[in-house]
Amino acid sequence: MSRRSPGEGTVYQRSDGKWVATISGGKTVDGRRKRIKRVRDTKREAERVRRDLLARREAGITNSHKRHSVMSLYEHWITHHLPATLKPKTIGSYSQAMNYYVLPHIGTVYLEDLTATHIEDLQNLLLNKGYSVNTVRGARRTLCSALTYAVKRRFIAYNPVKQTSTPAFIDGRPEPEVLTLDQTHQLLETCRDYPDVVIAAATTLGITLGMRRGEIFGLRLSDIDDQRLHIRQTLSEVSTPAADHGWLYSTQISTPKTRHSRRSLYLPSLPHDAIRRTIADRTRRRHEAKDPWEPSDLLFVSAVGTAVGQSSIRLRYKKLLATAGVPSITFHELRHSFAVLGLLNDIPIEQIQEAVGHSSIQTTKDIYANHLPDLAVKAVTALNDILDPQPEGRHLKIVASNDHRN
Repeated sequence: MSRRSPGEGTVYQRSDGKWVATISGGKTVDGRRKRIKRVRDTKREAERVRRDLLARREAGITNSHKRHSVMSLYEHWITHHLPATLKPKTIGSYSQAMNYYVLPHIGTVYLEDLTATHIEDLQNLLLNKGYSVNTVRGARRTLCSALTYAVKRRFIAYNPVKQTSTPAFIDGRPEPEVLTLDQTHQLLETCRDYPDVVIAAATTLGITLGMRRGEIFGLRLSDIDDQRLHIRQTLSEVSTPAADHGWLYSTQISTPKTRHSRRSLYLPSLPHDAIRRTIADRTRRRHEAKDPWEPSDLLFVSAVGTAVGQSSIRLRYKKLLATAGVPSITFHELRHSFAVLGLLNDIPIEQIQEAVGHSSIQTTKDIYANHLPDLAVKAVTALNDILDPQPEGRHLKIVASNDHRN
């Protein structure tokens, strides 16, 4: 047995070869001394556990006798903490990240045993399985949030995720794919008389107004007037675990993503015409519906008046892009195309930020940072034209200070 000063705990080997780390856990209500013990395979592991138990005690973690696994933490976190702080859609994405990428690999590990090595091994395992860096970073971010909650609840003394490095993008952060100006014209021309009016109009709003998908499909007739539309709610697809270990998907109405997401947008002719066409199509389908029509104020509805299913939207949208002959970008990348086309055509970034509903201009800059070099080229070219308007000599000149005074 290794003996230390009083209060530092001990490490000793049992007759079966296992090693035991033990520290004092204070006294029980009846005055008896309480000991906290952990059994490990090696002396080195037991020493580490002894130090961790002491750190937990010093940090005021009084429930050291209780053992929480990553799985039990997740169940407590997702059930008791998140519903009061996050929207159902976000909770669903957290739940999927944990169930798909984290719990199958480290769900049974006790929190007090969880180390930076576990986190690094998990990240490497996911990357070696072929998951993208973005996916691994998302799983890491979710686990970090859960463990931060565990620290606040004093289940553990520190968050091991914060002792590791975030997986890096080998070729830099991937930038969203966007349409060129010609491709945008081509897509909008197809949308004008496309037979699937719902998907054509939704696509037009995405590319001309920079709206999020949930904002578009959450629009109500009462949110629209002759000149503007008002973004007051969103339609989200929420996932919840099913009894058969699958997932159940449902649509829910919620408030906009942030305070800045609640905004009003002017309606130019293209989105205005698309909305008018949608309203006319909606009225026609309501009169022709053979099944009972569900009363709803939503602009975009299904064949029976209910909210449009998001899974069908993905398929119909891809078919529209194929018909238009443009790259198969995601629906959200219509919003990116709006922003990038605006920036490249000299629309101030502050106006882009307001239109897309970002909470700060820094968010807009961060998302479209890869396109800023293109803007620098435009600035240099424009200044070059001012300084030297002769086509054969367009280059920047250094002007001596004396020249300014003459």
